Parts: sequence; C-alpha cells; structure tokens
Amino acid sequence: MSLRNLGLAVGVIAITSTAFGQKKNETTASMERNAAVTSMQKGDMESTKSKLLSAKKYVDMAASHEDTK
Repeated sequence: MSLRNLGLAVGVIAITSTAFGQKKNETTASMERNAAVTSMQKGDMESTKSKLLSAKKYVDMAASHEDTK
C-alpha cells in the first residue's frame, strides 16, 4: 500500500469517526490534548502535564463505555 493510499485511508477513517462516532468524552479528551500541545509549544510544562492528565481521565472514561471502546 502506497503512502498516499494510507493517508487517504486514515483521512476517511478520521472523517467518518468525527462525523458519526464522536462522544462527549472523546471530544473533551481531544480538546485537552490539543491544549496540552499548545502549552508544550509555549514551554509551560506544568500546564502541559495537568492537561494531559485531564485528557487521560476522559480517555479512560471513553474506553470504559461500551459504545466508544
């Protein structure tokens, strides 16, 4: 499988899961992760750590829910 086809497959999966499969915990975890990346780029490691721990909490809740395993 070429790199282009792999990229297209990942894109289709991402769009499909975003359009049809988003749950509150998944969305919140993603937002916390994005905030952590921004904090890391600014060099604020304490904020990054707290945001990642918050994201982990939401990922764990989503993983334990039957619809979002």
